[in-house]
Amino acid sequence: MSLLRARFPHKSNIAISYGASDNDVVVDDDIVVKKTNTKFVVHHIIHATILIIAILIVVIAGFSIGWLVGYWVSLPPPPPPTLLEMKQLRSCDVIFSLQRPLYSEDDWKYLRDLWASQQQEGEKQLKVIDREEENTNFTSPIKSGQTMDGKGRGLFATRDIKKGEMTYNGRWGYHNLIKFQNGQSYRKFVNSIVDDGMACDVMLWTYPLNNNLIFQADDNSLMNDVRMCI
Repeated sequence: MSLLRARFPHKSNIAISYGASDNDVVVDDDIVVKKTNTKFVVHHIIHATILIIAILIVVIAGFSIGWLVGYWVSLPPPPPPTLLEMKQLRSCDVIFSLQRPLYSEDDWKYLRDLWASQQQEGEKQLKVIDREEENTNFTSPIKSGQTMDGKGRGLFATRDIKKGEMTYNGRWGYHNLIKFQNGQSYRKFVNSIVDDGMACDVMLWTYPLNNNLIFQADDNSLMNDVRMCI
């Protein structure tokens, strides 16, 4: 047992000894004082410190995330892709290096239906001709086909065509005309086309006219130039 000399206000030079229990301090005149458990105190201090640090980490992380979200929301939207970027995304250069197929009527109908499905009610721009207004006796003197020299697709005359002769059926001429009034609607349409080759063809065949983008959803897209008479 170890001895320790200490001074108390009411006693002088009292010998203090530690008993068998680590928590008991025995004074000379049998006064027993409970000693504080040092390990217990240190244990609680560590736990409290860890808890405080964890709270600080959560607060700082929450503040950082909130700041990042606010910063991200305040950023201006990225610019829309250009036509060149849209073609690069679809690898159009690679696609056009190979022979492209002719389109069936089902292919053209898919494109017309896709465009019609994206229009708001009352904003239909596709000119659909009533059967009564069509010249039902009209037979087009041209058809689509592949060139014999491998240069690609085109329109070919099935007979001699007179100057000024109509080559397209319908009172309105371009009754399969698709007109995009802004770049947003055009990008939406192209991005909705699943097949990369078809999307590249649409971008190839679309042309500007009177501040609009025009796409002819039939074989006449293979025609380089036309004069429409109404």
